[in-house]
Amino acid sequence: MIYEDYYHDLAVFPLDLVILGIERSRKKCTFWPKVSELLAEIEPLANARKVKIERVKQVLGARIAAEENGPDYNPEVAQVIGDLTKELSKKWRDEGPSHA
Repeated sequence: MIYEDYYHDLAVFPLDLVILGIERSRKKCTFWPKVSELLAEIEPLANARKVKIERVKQVLGARIAAEENGPDYNPEVAQVIGDLTKELSKKWRDEGPSHA
């Protein structure tokens, strides 16, 4: 039963982070680590990796957008323009055109 608990709790993490967590835990513990001890080692590593992955996605997204739209493309400006367009389209649908 104990191995199944380890499996279920640790299966959501990449194997390299689990191994690193075990290595770190072995340096601190003299006996078999509890799942909570392993999670305490692995979760910060996983969170740091998620932040790095999101940053890479942002950079790649900006680079792809620049390649597709030209070097002067600004994703923040494009987002604002897109939001305003959606807002105006909704207002136009709901209220109709205004001639004021």
